[in-house]
Amino acid sequence: MKRGTRNTLIGVAVIVVLLAAAGIGSVMLFISRHVLTTYVAADVAEREFETARARLAGQPALIEFHGTQATITRRSPCASRRELTLHALAYGAGDRELRRADFPMSVLRLMTAGGSVRLINLWTFGDERDRITLDDLECHGPGVIVDVRGNNVGLMVVGNAALGTQAQDSRLLMWTE
Repeated sequence: MKRGTRNTLIGVAVIVVLLAAAGIGSVMLFISRHVLTTYVAADVAEREFETARARLAGQPALIEFHGTQATITRRSPCASRRELTLHALAYGAGDRELRRADFPMSVLRLMTAGGSVRLINLWTFGDERDRITLDDLECHGPGVIVDVRGNNVGLMVVGNAALGTQAQDSRLLMWTE
């Protein structure tokens, strides 16, 4: 291989590595700015969920889980779209982590190549109807996406029984405003 060709290949490899590092750094920075993790007792986490849910009182969730029964997804015709922010509260009872996340839809759309990636697969296999995308969230408009405790999701119920996990004390609330 000629020396000039080898230097060109090395230069291209260095640029690719630098771009990959910049991409990974950007994702880490994005997550660190939009996700806050605190370690709290279950009662403190429950108050956080009650406070968030009170603002959304009376709104049915876009997605409902009922144990091992089929998931209910309420898709509505697309209303006028406006800029939304996706909020999430998640509590893991095992590690006592309460995570708060706030993601502007415009940023999510950029990071997911135009929103084409599924946001939630609803733990079903091979059924495109159960995939929730950013478009679904925008059509749903402001409101509750999902409000679930671990004992309401079939796979977690099985995990609790088989593995003795604490998923029944875990919780996830996602909404848009």
